[in-house]
Amino acid sequence: MKKYIKFLLLFCFAAVIACGCSNNEEETETRTISITPYTFDEVEKSDEPCSDEDVAKIQEGINNWAGSFLITSSDVEDEDKEIIDEALYNSIVSDDEREKVQADREELYKDNSEVVVDSVETTVNSAYPATYEDTNMGYVECNVDIKGTKNEEAFERNYTMTLLVSYETNTVSVYEVGEISWE
Repeated sequence: MKKYIKFLLLFCFAAVIACGCSNNEEETETRTISITPYTFDEVEKSDEPCSDEDVAKIQEGINNWAGSFLITSSDVEDEDKEIIDEALYNSIVSDDEREKVQADREELYKDNSEVVVDSVETTVNSAYPATYEDTNMGYVECNVDIKGTKNEEAFERNYTMTLLVSYETNTVSVYEVGEISWE
Protein backbone atom coordinates (compact mmCIF):
# COMPACT_ATOMS: atom_id res chain seq x y z
CA MET A 1 0.00 0.00 0.00
CA LYS A 2 2.85 2.40 0.86
CA LYS A 3 4.41 1.68 -2.52
CA TYR A 4 1.13 2.56 -4.23
CA ILE A 5 0.77 5.77 -2.20
CA LYS A 6 4.32 6.82 -3.09
CA PHE A 7 3.66 6.06 -6.77
CA LEU A 8 0.41 8.04 -6.64
CA LEU A 9 2.15 10.97 -4.93
CA LEU A 10 4.96 10.88 -7.48
CA PHE A 11 2.40 10.84 -10.31
CA CYS A 12 0.51 13.82 -8.81
CA PHE A 13 3.75 15.72 -8.22
CA ALA A 14 4.87 15.09 -11.80
CA ALA A 15 1.47 16.24 -13.08
CA VAL A 16 1.68 19.43 -11.01
CA ILE A 17 5.21 20.10 -12.29
CA ALA A 18 4.22 19.38 -15.90
CA CYS A 19 1.25 21.74 -15.68
CA GLY A 20 3.45 24.50 -14.32
CA CYS A 21 6.31 24.19 -16.84
CA SER A 22 6.86 27.09 -19.22
CA ASN A 23 9.65 28.58 -21.31
CA ASN A 24 9.02 31.97 -19.73
CA GLU A 25 10.52 32.13 -16.21
CA GLU A 26 8.40 35.12 -15.18
CA GLU A 27 5.21 33.37 -16.26
CA THR A 28 6.12 30.23 -14.30
CA GLU A 29 6.54 32.19 -11.08
CA THR A 30 3.10 33.80 -11.25
CA ARG A 31 1.19 30.87 -12.65
CA THR A 32 -1.20 29.08 -10.32
CA ILE A 33 -2.44 25.59 -10.89
CA SER A 34 -6.18 25.25 -10.82
CA ILE A 35 -8.84 23.24 -12.50
CA THR A 36 -11.26 25.11 -14.71
CA PRO A 37 -14.44 25.32 -12.65
CA TYR A 38 -16.56 24.75 -15.74
CA THR A 39 -15.18 21.38 -16.82
CA PHE A 40 -17.58 19.48 -14.60
CA ASP A 41 -20.60 21.34 -15.93
CA GLU A 42 -19.51 21.05 -19.56
CA VAL A 43 -18.93 17.30 -19.62
CA GLU A 44 -21.08 15.34 -22.05
CA LYS A 45 -22.33 12.26 -20.20
CA SER A 46 -23.37 9.17 -22.16
CA ASP A 47 -26.85 7.70 -21.75
CA GLU A 48 -25.36 4.21 -21.45
CA PRO A 49 -23.68 3.28 -18.15
CA CYS A 50 -20.15 1.92 -17.93
CA SER A 51 -19.69 -1.84 -18.16
CA ASP A 52 -19.56 -3.90 -14.97
CA GLU A 53 -15.85 -4.46 -15.59
CA ASP A 54 -15.22 -0.71 -15.86
CA VAL A 55 -17.33 -0.03 -12.75
CA ALA A 56 -15.26 -2.54 -10.76
CA LYS A 57 -12.04 -0.89 -11.97
CA ILE A 58 -13.40 2.60 -11.17
CA GLN A 59 -14.52 1.45 -7.73
CA GLU A 60 -11.07 0.06 -6.91
CA GLY A 61 -9.39 3.23 -8.21
CA ILE A 62 -11.63 5.55 -6.20
CA ASN A 63 -11.07 3.37 -3.15
CA ASN A 64 -7.28 3.76 -3.54
CA TRP A 65 -7.60 7.51 -4.21
CA ALA A 66 -9.82 8.05 -1.16
CA GLY A 67 -7.41 6.18 1.11
CA SER A 68 -4.55 8.29 -0.19
CA PHE A 69 -6.18 11.71 -0.52
CA LEU A 70 -9.44 12.20 1.42
CA ILE A 71 -7.97 11.17 4.75
CA THR A 72 -4.35 10.16 5.15
CA SER A 73 -2.69 8.51 8.10
CA SER A 74 -0.39 10.67 10.19
CA ASP A 75 2.68 8.67 9.16
CA VAL A 76 2.69 10.45 5.77
CA GLU A 77 5.65 12.85 5.51
CA ASP A 78 4.78 16.57 5.83
CA GLU A 79 6.12 17.35 2.35
CA ASP A 80 3.99 14.57 0.84
CA LYS A 81 0.97 15.71 2.84
CA GLU A 82 1.30 19.23 1.39
CA ILE A 83 1.30 17.78 -2.13
CA ILE A 84 -1.71 15.61 -1.29
CA ASP A 85 -3.58 18.58 0.19
CA GLU A 86 -2.88 20.80 -2.83
CA ALA A 87 -3.93 18.09 -5.28
CA LEU A 88 -7.13 17.37 -3.34
CA TYR A 89 -8.12 21.01 -2.92
CA ASN A 90 -7.39 21.79 -6.59
CA SER A 91 -9.65 18.92 -7.66
CA ILE A 92 -12.72 20.21 -5.76
CA VAL A 93 -14.84 22.35 -8.08
CA SER A 94 -16.92 24.23 -5.49
CA ASP A 95 -15.17 26.90 -3.42
CA ASP A 96 -17.65 26.33 -0.60
CA GLU A 97 -17.12 22.55 -0.56
CA ARG A 98 -13.33 23.02 -0.82
CA GLU A 99 -13.40 25.26 2.27
CA LYS A 100 -15.53 22.74 4.18
CA VAL A 101 -13.19 19.87 3.30
CA GLN A 102 -10.18 21.96 4.29
CA ALA A 103 -11.75 22.93 7.63
CA ASP A 104 -12.71 19.32 8.35
CA ARG A 105 -9.20 18.09 7.58
CA GLU A 106 -7.62 20.85 9.72
CA GLU A 107 -9.86 19.80 12.61
CA LEU A 108 -8.99 16.13 12.09
CA TYR A 109 -5.22 16.74 12.10
CA LYS A 110 -5.02 19.64 14.58
CA ASP A 111 -2.65 19.48 17.55
CA ASN A 112 -0.61 16.80 15.73
CA SER A 113 -3.36 14.24 16.21
CA GLU A 114 -2.40 10.66 15.50
CA VAL A 115 -4.70 9.62 12.64
CA VAL A 116 -4.74 6.05 11.36
CA VAL A 117 -6.92 4.95 8.44
CA ASP A 118 -8.08 1.39 9.08
CA SER A 119 -10.42 0.80 6.14
CA VAL A 120 -11.82 2.44 3.03
CA GLU A 121 -14.89 1.07 1.28
CA THR A 122 -16.27 2.54 -1.94
CA THR A 123 -19.67 1.92 -3.48
CA VAL A 124 -20.23 3.18 -7.02
CA ASN A 125 -23.89 4.18 -7.35
CA SER A 126 -23.60 5.06 -11.05
CA ALA A 127 -20.84 5.46 -13.63
CA TYR A 128 -21.21 6.78 -17.17
CA PRO A 129 -18.66 7.36 -19.91
CA ALA A 130 -18.25 11.09 -20.54
CA THR A 131 -16.20 13.39 -22.75
CA TYR A 132 -14.82 16.88 -22.47
CA GLU A 133 -12.87 18.44 -25.35
CA ASP A 134 -11.88 15.06 -26.82
CA THR A 135 -10.90 13.67 -23.42
CA ASN A 136 -12.66 10.48 -22.36
CA MET A 137 -13.51 10.12 -18.70
CA GLY A 138 -16.09 8.73 -16.33
CA TYR A 139 -18.88 10.60 -14.56
CA VAL A 140 -19.26 8.75 -11.25
CA GLU A 141 -21.60 9.05 -8.28
CA CYS A 142 -20.31 7.13 -5.29
CA ASN A 143 -20.21 6.72 -1.53
CA VAL A 144 -16.93 6.25 0.33
CA ASP A 145 -16.82 5.04 3.93
CA ILE A 146 -13.52 5.68 5.73
CA LYS A 147 -12.95 4.22 9.19
CA GLY A 148 -9.99 4.82 11.41
CA THR A 149 -8.76 6.21 14.69
CA LYS A 150 -7.80 9.67 15.86
CA ASN A 151 -5.66 9.58 18.98
CA GLU A 152 -6.81 5.96 19.45
CA GLU A 153 -10.53 6.88 19.33
CA ALA A 154 -12.61 5.50 16.47
CA PHE A 155 -13.96 7.81 13.77
CA GLU A 156 -15.90 7.28 10.58
CA ARG A 157 -16.58 9.51 7.58
CA ASN A 158 -19.25 8.63 5.04
CA TYR A 159 -18.61 10.67 1.89
CA THR A 160 -21.09 11.12 -0.95
CA MET A 161 -19.36 12.35 -4.10
CA THR A 162 -19.78 13.03 -7.78
CA LEU A 163 -16.46 12.68 -9.59
CA LEU A 164 -14.89 12.93 -13.01
CA VAL A 165 -12.33 10.16 -13.37
CA SER A 166 -9.91 8.81 -15.92
CA TYR A 167 -10.35 5.06 -16.16
CA GLU A 168 -9.16 4.03 -19.61
CA THR A 169 -5.60 3.24 -18.49
CA ASN A 170 -4.45 0.83 -15.79
CA THR A 171 -4.60 3.57 -13.15
CA VAL A 172 -7.81 5.37 -12.26
CA SER A 173 -7.25 9.09 -11.63
CA VAL A 174 -9.69 11.60 -10.19
CA TYR A 175 -9.88 14.74 -12.37
CA GLU A 176 -12.47 16.70 -10.43
CA VAL A 177 -14.70 16.40 -7.40
CA GLY A 178 -17.95 17.94 -8.59
CA GLU A 179 -19.83 17.42 -5.35
CA ILE A 180 -18.72 16.20 -1.93
CA SER A 181 -20.54 15.91 1.37
CA TRP A 182 -20.08 13.71 4.42
CA GLU A 183 -21.49 12.64 7.74
